[in-house]
Amino acid sequence: MSILQIELNSSQSNPVVVPATNEPGNEPGNEQGRIVSVGNFDIGHLAAALDFLRIALAPVVTSANERAVKLLQAPYSGLPAGLAAGAGSPDDALAELAVAGQAITVEARTLAHPVSYELASSVKGEGIEDRATMAPLSARRLADMIVLSARVVAIELVVAAQAIDLRAPGQLGLGTGRAYRMIRELVPFTQADGTLPADLEPLVELVTMGTLTPAA
Repeated sequence: MSILQIELNSSQSNPVVVPATNEPGNEPGNEQGRIVSVGNFDIGHLAAALDFLRIALAPVVTSANERAVKLLQAPYSGLPAGLAAGAGSPDDALAELAVAGQAITVEARTLAHPVSYELASSVKGEGIEDRATMAPLSARRLADMIVLSARVVAIELVVAAQAIDLRAPGQLGLGTGRAYRMIRELVPFTQADGTLPADLEPLVELVTMGTLTPAA
């Protein structure tokens, strides 16, 4: 983060012109009135770092989706298919969340494709060649991927909470119990013949803000 702050506050021009001023203390030799050759325009290392973050996030979101999908399947969970409230019920219950989770996961994974090696260049009229490191595109894709990943995690949490209610364990762990209660404050249990949760956005926000992490 400190490196990113330095880069964002650096001049992107080359060379950097430091004009002389008449302010007190600006005597000769005080770094004023000079031209400095810099390479701040080339931030390929930041673009690559953002690429690696997305690549690292891809298996995380994939795992979250896989856990949710398997919880919804009776052979894996030992619970009713779709985590329906009634055993043997033809109700789809939360089964459609698997479809949504898979679609969102695919969209998130496509954003993991690296862009830092796409070093497009352009030559100006003076023959000066500028390079585009694609860092803004890399950062934008990371931001979009984080939002999508939070939605997949929110789906997993809803599915997991439903599974907890159906399994009815005697007692949850301290962190798990806190997380479960926070989920249930936002999304209720899906009853028999009930519809899918109407709104998962509050839970998505809970994941995005990181509120759930210290609680669990």
